[in-house]
Amino acid sequence: MSTEARTANYLRLRSALAGFQRTPAELNDDERRTVEQQTVQAYAIEERVLAMPEARDVHVPAPVVEQAVQGIVERYPDHAEFEADLERNGLDADTLRRAVERELRVEAVIERALADHCDVSDDEVAIYYLQHKERFTRPEVRTMRHILITVNEAYPENSPERARERIIEVKKKLGGDISLFEPLARGHSECPSAMEGGRIGKIKHGMLYPQLDTVAFAMACGTISDVVQSELGFHLLWCEAVADGGEVPLEEVSGKIRDVLVERKRKVFLREWLKGG
Repeated sequence: MSTEARTANYLRLRSALAGFQRTPAELNDDERRTVEQQTVQAYAIEERVLAMPEARDVHVPAPVVEQAVQGIVERYPDHAEFEADLERNGLDADTLRRAVERELRVEAVIERALADHCDVSDDEVAIYYLQHKERFTRPEVRTMRHILITVNEAYPENSPERARERIIEVKKKLGGDISLFEPLARGHSECPSAMEGGRIGKIKHGMLYPQLDTVAFAMACGTISDVVQSELGFHLLWCEAVADGGEVPLEEVSGKIRDVLVERKRKVFLREWLKGG
């Protein structure tokens, strides 16, 4: 079997595992056609890359190749199974090593070509930020707790009338004293959050039932709501903290913007570079 055919076998196996998590022999006809197209394309791209001027003098150190091959070997329960799988896919240990070395060399050539063409300046980052400011906002977040008395007609104490009376009784015990909220939640709330003092946690708009959401986001920080009814029953809400939403400063997102722009430049340059080859 020619070197080209054995390299294609490796690319075919790589494509099948990456795309379908199965070997070529395990694919159906449609999957096999897809893998075959990808194999032909991958081989053509590798040939083009290795023919580029940037490929001159690019060598992959033997220890790097051996480490990559060892990573493949370690996926198998033992060496015998590894060799058997190679044979099933038209490969052997030497062919695998050469294919891995070729793959690593292609990657190294591409990185060499990209190195001097994909820098992103601070000005480019700032311009992107200004042009897409709507993407760089954070929503208002509130930290909430609640006490819930559920409505359940199967139990007299949870009829709508009695449930409302009970939540009003809890509110009277509170008397506006926030320090009593957590112990009263543990003692009276019929929500699993009672074990954590009624803690709902950090919420954004739309995370609660509509009735609760409306009230929660109208409350002042540190206040307790009037009785609120939802599909579950009757609630008392405590707004513990408010983190205002708004614009995210450039310095907080500049790293992510730079990554996006670098990746965009890499794709454009690589496409044009390969055409030029």
